[in-house]
Amino acid sequence: MEFIRKINFLPLNVKIQAQEEFLLPVYKGGTFRGGFGYTFKRAVCALKSVSDCKGCILSSSCVYAYIFETLRPEDTKIMRRYEHVPHPFVLCPPLERKRLYQKGDILEFGLVLIGKAIEFLPYFIIVFQALASEGLGADKGKCVLKEITSCDGKQVYRADKDVVKKTGIISGKELIAHPVSCRRVRMDFLTPLRLQRNGKIIDNNLSFQDIFRALLRRVSLLTYFHCNMDIEDKGVNFKLLIEKSKEIKTIEDNTRWFHWKRYSTRQKRAMPVGGLIGDITFEGNFEPFWLFLRLGEYFHVGKNTSFGLGKYKLNY
Repeated sequence: MEFIRKINFLPLNVKIQAQEEFLLPVYKGGTFRGGFGYTFKRAVCALKSVSDCKGCILSSSCVYAYIFETLRPEDTKIMRRYEHVPHPFVLCPPLERKRLYQKGDILEFGLVLIGKAIEFLPYFIIVFQALASEGLGADKGKCVLKEITSCDGKQVYRADKDVVKKTGIISGKELIAHPVSCRRVRMDFLTPLRLQRNGKIIDNNLSFQDIFRALLRRVSLLTYFHCNMDIEDKGVNFKLLIEKSKEIKTIEDNTRWFHWKRYSTRQKRAMPVGGLIGDITFEGNFEPFWLFLRLGEYFHVGKNTSFGLGKYKLNY
């Protein structure tokens, strides 16, 4: 299990403060992710006239292309049928259902940088500053970036101190430093979970194997492309783990479907991206799956994770 030392990521909590009154949707994933991507490109793209990163001569060394377009390297041995690979970050919007924000209100959201993306933390800070000042939502409500802290509460950035500290970086080893011998685990899905089974979105009868299969794939791809490590080469037996995940039984399922649509500026239309929210309790031997379950609390699981979907919390 020595490979878990190389799984590095940086979870952050970002605080911005409203400078005027404005409205946001109940689920704010589209607002934050859409505005963030647009602002990031405008802030760091050297050739703004080029609409497609794939055809840009600077794509191999461009921060925006790596973070948001994340093109598949030509020499990769996996995902060869795909142009893009998973983004090296997770942006989790404010989880509160509050819609009306007034001057002085604080909005908090999460950001997780994975592997190589940690190096680009100052770029994210610059973009957060620009996004806040340009305004959020349809009202373009003006805000200001106040503070960024690590998951252990240490200050990474403060508005009145122009210094960035890369504190709070976590390795996979830390997540399993204290073994857990529980036989029952509840997963609370805080944002919509979108998983597929046989090519169709799962809207009921969710199983542990459904979750773990998607989680194993996500962790393996993120570590391969952004932590420079193939966990299968390091001894992780995908087939055996997926087969063993069948043994975990569902005890109680309180999940329900949450309807949500986001507007795609690229496709010029509203797109349904709803998913399951609520909690589900499983029972069995979780030891073989524990590292992946803990990583998933930070990396999320399922589709549309860059919009904050698939966030869960383990209770045991």
